[in-house]
Amino acid sequence: KSSEMIRGIDSVAKMAGVSIKMKKPGTVNKKEVVEDLPVDVTLEGSYAQIAQFIYFTSTLERLTRVLNFSVSAQDDSKDKPLRFDGQVISYKLAPEPEKSDESEGQPK
Repeated sequence: KSSEMIRGIDSVAKMAGVSIKMKKPGTVNKKEVVEDLPVDVTLEGSYAQIAQFIYFTSTLERLTRVLNFSVSAQDDSKDKPLRFDGQVISYKLAPEPEKSDESEGQPK
C-alpha cells in the first residue's frame, strides 16, 4: 500500500530531522516474484540529516532502497539547507496468481 510507504517515509524523515517538500507515489510495478512501489521524494536538510534519512530508510520493515538521487546546494548561501531529490522504492512479495484448475470436478 502506498499509504503505508508514505507513513514510513514521514517517520524516517522526522527521525532524521529533514523537511519533506514533496512526495509523489508512482505506479506499482508488478513482476513475477516482487512488486515495487516507487515514491519520488524532495526534502531539505543538512548533509548529516540527509545521510541519516537514507540510513533510516534502509531500516524500514519492508525492503526499501533509495535510487536515482542527487544532493545539491540551493544557491551559494551557506545558511540554506541542502536539497535531496530522489526515489525511494519499496518492495514486497507479489501475490501468487490464482490457479485456474480446470481439471477439478472432471473424472480421471
